[in-house]
This record gives sequence, C-alpha cells and structure tokens, in this order.
Amino acid sequence: MMRLTGYALVAVVLLTAYGTQVCPFLDSLPLWRLAANISGALALVLLARPLWMRRFVSQAPVEHRVRRQMTGDFLAFTGMGLALTFYDLVVHGFPVQSGFKLFVGVLLLGVFASLDIGLLAERTLVEDAASRGKDLTPAFHMRSMTRGFAAAATVVLALLGGVFFLIIVKDLDWMVTLQPDQMQAAKRSIMLEVSFVVLTLLGLMFNLVGTYAGNLRVFFDNQTRVLGRVARGHLDGYVPVAGANEFAVIARHTNEMIDGLKEKQRIESLFGKVVSPEIARRLLEDPNGGTMGGARKNLVILFSDVRNFTTFSETQSPEQVVHLLNAYFAVMVRIIRSHGGLVDKF
Repeated sequence: MMRLTGYALVAVVLLTAYGTQVCPFLDSLPLWRLAANISGALALVLLARPLWMRRFVSQAPVEHRVRRQMTGDFLAFTGMGLALTFYDLVVHGFPVQSGFKLFVGVLLLGVFASLDIGLLAERTLVEDAASRGKDLTPAFHMRSMTRGFAAAATVVLALLGGVFFLIIVKDLDWMVTLQPDQMQAAKRSIMLEVSFVVLTLLGLMFNLVGTYAGNLRVFFDNQTRVLGRVARGHLDGYVPVAGANEFAVIARHTNEMIDGLKEKQRIESLFGKVVSPEIARRLLEDPNGGTMGGARKNLVILFSDVRNFTTFSETQSPEQVVHLLNAYFAVMVRIIRSHGGLVDKF
C-alpha cells in the first residue's frame, strides 16, 4: 500500500504537468484545480482498493493472486482516467479529446504502477512461502514470463508513443502562433519539456527494472540455496512456489525430486533393516531388483564361525570379546570385499 501511495503522489505531480503540456483546455485551468481533480480521483482509487483486494485477490489461489492484483490496479487507473474524462466533460465542458489526452497519461502511469506493485507482491508471496518451508501449488497452466514481459513492453512503448505524439502536436500548434523573435525561447521551452518527460519515464523504467531484477535474484537464491543443500545430502528444504511462471515450474520439479529422494532414502533405511545396506542399495539400483517372486542366481555363500567362541566369551571380559570381534570382522570384511563379495549379516 505504501508503494501505491507513493505512485499516487507522483501521479498528481506528473499528470498535472503532463496535462498542461498536451491540452490547451487543461492548461487553461489553474494548476491547483487540475491537481485537486487528479488527487480526488486517486483518493477514490486508494479508498476502494482494500475492498476489492480482500474480495478478489486475498481469497484467490496463490498462483492467481499476482495477476489479479496487477489487473485490478491497472483497471483502477483506467477507471480513474475515465472518471477524469467524464468530470472534465460535465463540469468544465471540455471536449472528449481533452480528457482522452489525460487518459493516455493515466494509462501509462497505471501500467508502471500495476507492474511494479504486482512484482513486489510476487516477491512477498515467495518470501512468505520460503518462511513456511514449502508451498506447492495445484496443477496449473504455465504463463510464460518472456511473453508477459514482451506484452508489457509493447503496451508501454505504444503508450509512450502516444504521449510523445500528443506533446509534439500541442507544441506544433503552439509554435505556429509565435513570432520569429519568440522561436528561440520556444525551442528552449520544448527542450526542457521533452527532457522532463524523458527523465521521468527513464526513472519509472529503471525503478521497474530494479524491482524485476530483485525478483529474479530472490528466485535464483531460493533455487540455488535448496539445490546446494541437496548436493550436500540435506533433504529438509523446499523451493517456495508462489506463481505459475518458469521459475515456479522449476521449483515444483525440484520439490518433487526432493520428495523422491526422501522416499528412496526411507525405503533404503527400512530395507536395510532386513538385509545388509549394500544388498538393499543394489536391489534399489537394479531396475529388476524389486521383481515380485525374486530371481534365480548362482551364488557362493560363506558361513564363518569363530571356533570355541562360547567358551572364550565365558572366560573373558566383555571388552576383550568386543576387541577380538572387531579385529576379526575388520580382516574378514576386507578380504570379502576385495573379492567382490557382500557382507549380509554378522
């Protein structure tokens, strides 16, 4: 909500300046009046947002929340632009094209705000899922990040083109009314105006790119952290899943791999209590090792007994008996393994 409030404050300043630059009707209003109109429309958006957030976003499945929030914020800015157009038409008697020029600027800001705030919401969801340890979403249709990025870039470029077109048209209409001795001052004014627009848009774009890069860093860090622990034999972590993009698919497959390794580890542990761990491992690695009914094989089996062990153990201390057995087992196991044998049990 703080980020949206910040965008609202920026919108009041930028849309007020923008409105005076693209439309002579808006330029005829006092700056405080135009700023008050924009502030009132933004206030309505901020007041209504918690209501539809609770109804349409918070109760939605986790993989749909970010998209719903982005869509809702963009529609809120769209509604604000339409409301300003209608207000100027009814109250001030301005033509529809005047409101349309302001509407284009509102849409451009709405795209930046909805994408930026949505990306922050996505990061919050991922961090929340990471704090819980695991958050596997149900089956979903993946939405490509590259396609989404291309669509957003196309919309932004189209709106940017519209903004510059409107500014140029107004400046040209203004310049034809000037005297030759006023042209130099007019050129400086236009250069300052264009520089202001370019710097503002660059600031918005750098902020959006920074937010996007921050999300990528969180996704990569979560993935590499968990995979690093798996490589060291620790299967107690999961990659948080909080969306439906390529990173979510990778995270889901990683978590499924971890569950599979845990199950294999559990089976090895249980199987190892019935047969030796080496036999259990070979059976699990052999694709035909678990065939029902077993398999017929030619084997050499060695049974070895320590002569007079009962008499020896009755006359010696427990420490001496264990010491003898350890020495005996060390020699026997080494010889058996050097010939490719397996120790089934002691």
